[in-house]
Amino acid sequence: MKPRRPPYLVPFALAGLCAQAIAGPEVSEEDFLKPLPIVLTASRLPQPLRETPGSVTVLDEELILATGYRNVARLLRLVPGMQIGQSRGHDQWVTYHGLGIDYPNQIQVLIDGRSVISSGGGVGGADWSGMPIAVEDIERIEVVRGPNSAAYGSNAFLGVVNIRTRHPRAETGSSVGFNAGDGLFDTTARVAGSTGPLGLRVTAQHQQDEGTAGISDDVDLNRANLNGSLRLGDYDEINFRAGVSEGRRGLGNPDTPFNTDGLRNGRHESNFVDVEWRLVRSTEEEITLSYSRTSDQYRDEWLGGDPRRPLPGAGIVIVPVNNNADFVGEAVRFQHTSAPFGDTRAAWGAEWRSDRVEGSFLFHDSGEHRQSDRRLYGSLEWHVSPEWVVNTGATVERVEGYRSRVVPRLAVNWLAAPEHTWRAGFSRAYRYPSLFERNADVKLPFLDTFLRRHVPNPGLKPQRVDAFEVGYLGQSSDHKGMLDVRVFRERVTDLIRRETVTPEPTSNPVIRQLRELLGSSRWENQSDAVTLTGVEYQLRYEPVRNGQLIFSHTLIDARSKEARAERSVAPYIASLSWLQQIGDWQGMLTVLRMGPVDFGTSFIPGYRRKVDAYTAVDASIAWERRIGGNPVRVSLSGINLFGEHQEVANRPLQQRIGDRPANEVGRQVHLGLRIGF
Repeated sequence: MKPRRPPYLVPFALAGLCAQAIAGPEVSEEDFLKPLPIVLTASRLPQPLRETPGSVTVLDEELILATGYRNVARLLRLVPGMQIGQSRGHDQWVTYHGLGIDYPNQIQVLIDGRSVISSGGGVGGADWSGMPIAVEDIERIEVVRGPNSAAYGSNAFLGVVNIRTRHPRAETGSSVGFNAGDGLFDTTARVAGSTGPLGLRVTAQHQQDEGTAGISDDVDLNRANLNGSLRLGDYDEINFRAGVSEGRRGLGNPDTPFNTDGLRNGRHESNFVDVEWRLVRSTEEEITLSYSRTSDQYRDEWLGGDPRRPLPGAGIVIVPVNNNADFVGEAVRFQHTSAPFGDTRAAWGAEWRSDRVEGSFLFHDSGEHRQSDRRLYGSLEWHVSPEWVVNTGATVERVEGYRSRVVPRLAVNWLAAPEHTWRAGFSRAYRYPSLFERNADVKLPFLDTFLRRHVPNPGLKPQRVDAFEVGYLGQSSDHKGMLDVRVFRERVTDLIRRETVTPEPTSNPVIRQLRELLGSSRWENQSDAVTLTGVEYQLRYEPVRNGQLIFSHTLIDARSKEARAERSVAPYIASLSWLQQIGDWQGMLTVLRMGPVDFGTSFIPGYRRKVDAYTAVDASIAWERRIGGNPVRVSLSGINLFGEHQEVANRPLQQRIGDRPANEVGRQVHLGLRIGF
């Protein structure tokens, strides 16, 4: 392996140059802080960006609307460090710094503080296509770039995506919206209003997409959400949210061995309820207590075997196969924020979570598995002086079947000037194995025995990351430019990945041939560490009135004795966007660049596929005006305007057709109309 030079010095030189470039006339700290957003996700305390213990990217409502994007996963491509690909029309591959070797489940995903990580549809992760939220309801998305288990526990291994919806009392009125274009049709209806202490918003949406030509990936989704707030008195309120969603998705591939991934339609149903009591005692003290319950049901059934090809000595063999699963997750959360003394603020709390997943085919010997998770966390912000801020925090977490672990974090921020902030920090995080990774036991009945596809591994250990980072946040004195830089070194040990298992011996030649053909696997801990070293930065600049340039760039050097782990990290990612508002017109043009990476769905023993680097161009233009007193917005949006390219390898399909990219995503253009009442 040729040595590679880590980009250690790049950010320091860049930050130094920018510090000179964006310096200007002296302004007060109060003036400087005005345009910087207050974020909640990094430490669970409301903090301006310059005082957070980690790097945070904010996608606000204006940017989200300007993109014309129809889903959250596409929006996250604008965040430094996010490595995202699309395998099918409804299958999004979302990671931060890669390492999604077999399934991307390294980040925590929250909607209004509620985790949407589920074990119902696979090894544990967010269902990005079936997510129970309409883009139209999102007020902002906060992305913590870096491990944050000290605040959010196990799933926040490499980062946190926190999707915040608008408060129901913050808007009134109704609207309807439509998107129609290349194989897609969406309809959205929203109603929001308040009466006395009660505020309500109801959103209903239907999304239909024919997917990618030549691939079974069409999708038909329906979702409905209720978001409400009831003010009980001068200081407290109850916030409640509920939603249902259901849909159908095209799955499978033709001509896979023994039809192990046959063409079929999968269905899912999901519902949730989330109730929160919030008491605001003062500007510095707040108490919240909440309960949430999520239920997911997946139905994915087909017949294995091939009626056209009889097996020697066995004839025609047809085997019922399914990935059916029922998931139920419950959580109780408590949090107290206060200013205990002097120049400090603190947030502490506790959370209990219980997950249950049932699947008689996925867990052959037991059919059902449960797991509970208890954690106690705390964060402390200390303003040592006007120039220095110390953030410290820790979580004590106990996951059923594992010993208790303490996850610490420490960060020091130097507010060198109103325009310049430097930060250095250390954090540790664990990701515990999902119920499926630890307990999967999949057996295909065949003759008088079984063909075992997945083998459980009850001894699977949690993976761990130790992360060191240096950050810089600079803003020009005229508020027209901002630079965010993060230099990092992340060392991952006991990485969980899927490995081939030697088939059980047999004297039957037919069974032996099938076991070798289909293969067997289980999740194991990688013996060698993976070290990620690099730099990521984002520059925002307004060179002209109502125009904004956003440039994000990430360089990562992945090192491991396991080449497979190295290949799962793209060495570079970049995005360049231009937003412009001229009168009633608004436009956005984005160029996305992704380096080569080994991203792939499904597991085939010994088969790997590197996806080549690609460039994608997205654009959206919109016209908005009041007509008869009603706001009307007409937009024309498109993604992948440069044409077709592959982003994630569909391994069964790719192996069948050879070197030519099998599952390319292509151009999709749609016309949008939204009318408010």
